[in-house]
Amino acid sequence: MKRCFFWLSALALVLCTSALGQEVITFSDGSKCGMEGTAKRDNVKAVNGLKNRYTPPTDADIDPDVTLAAMLAPGDDIDRFDWSKAATITGFVIDVKPGGNETCNCGAGAQIDRDTHIELALSEDAPETQRVVVEITPRFRQQMSANGIDWSTPEIRRGIKGKWVEVTGWLLFDIMHVHEAENTNPGNDRNWRATCWEIHPISRIRLLKEPIGDPPLISSTAMSAFHRTTARQLKREPKRRELIEERNRLVLSQFDKTDIEEVWPAETAEPRMFHFDKAAAAEARIGLEIPGNAGIGLATCYRKRGTACLSGYLKGLDSACANRCNIADTLERAVKANAAFNLK
Repeated sequence: MKRCFFWLSALALVLCTSALGQEVITFSDGSKCGMEGTAKRDNVKAVNGLKNRYTPPTDADIDPDVTLAAMLAPGDDIDRFDWSKAATITGFVIDVKPGGNETCNCGAGAQIDRDTHIELALSEDAPETQRVVVEITPRFRQQMSANGIDWSTPEIRRGIKGKWVEVTGWLLFDIMHVHEAENTNPGNDRNWRATCWEIHPISRIRLLKEPIGDPPLISSTAMSAFHRTTARQLKREPKRRELIEERNRLVLSQFDKTDIEEVWPAETAEPRMFHFDKAAAAEARIGLEIPGNAGIGLATCYRKRGTACLSGYLKGLDSACANRCNIADTLERAVKANAAFNLK
C-alpha cells in the first residue's frame, strides 16, 4: 500500500503514545539531541524546547481566532498570539524546502534530521513577505514514520506544493527572525517572511481539494500596497523607525551569534543571511533601557526572572509559568517596549 504523507485523525492516540520518551531524539547517524539542542544561552534553550514539543495539541489548545489572514495582517505583532496555544490554519503552499543546520536540531546535517519549512500564503503568487512559515520537526517526522507515514521533505514537497492544505500545530514566535520579518521590520529589503509567528511544530497536515471555511483571498497586489504604505509612513517618521531598530537590536542582543545564524546547506539555497553586529548588540545590551513604565531592559529582565521560570515550565513543573514568563518575560517586556515606544 502506498505510504501517505498526511496525518490521519485515527492515528492520534497512537501518535500520542509513540511520542513518549522523545525528550532525546536519535538521528540518522546515531547521534542524540535533547530538547534544548546545542544552544548556548538559556533563552535560546527555552525557544528550542518549544520548537521541539512532540505532543500533538488537543482541541482545547486550539485558538480559533488564529487564521492565516490574522497571522499575515500588517502591523507590529510581537504580542499578537499566545505561545502556549495551538492553531489550525488553511493556506496555499508556495514552497517546501529543508531547513538549515539549527541549534534546535543540534546542528544536524542530514536532511532527514532537519526541519521542513513550508511557506503558506493566501494567494498563489504571494512574494516572500506575504508568506507564513510552518515547520515539520524531526520528532514529529519520526512519529509519522513509525506509523507508516512519510513526512520527509521530498515526499511532503511532492504531495502538497502548489496545493491548498490545512495544518495544525503549536504557535511559536521565532523571535530570532525579528529583523527579517515584514511585520516587525517594515520595509527592510532583506525581509524574507511576513511574520515571526509560525506553526512550529506541525502535528497534522490535511490536503484540500479547495480552500475551506471561505478564507479571505487577498491579492498579493493589495497586500503589497499595505506594506508600501507602512514603509512610506516610517520614512516620514524617522524617530519611529529608529525605535523599531533599537527594539530589534535589543531583542537580538540576547542571543549568541551561533544561535542567530542559521547555516543553510547548499541544496537549500536560502538567499538571505543575517550578519551579527557585535558592536550594535553590545550597545543595545549595555546601554538601552526601556523608557517609561516598561522599567528595565529586556536582557536584564530575562536574566533576573526568565531562566528559572522557563526551565520549570519546559520540565513540566510549572504550567502556570507559561502565562507569566513563557519566552518569557522577554516577550512581556518587548510588549511594554512597544507601548513605551508607541510602536502600536
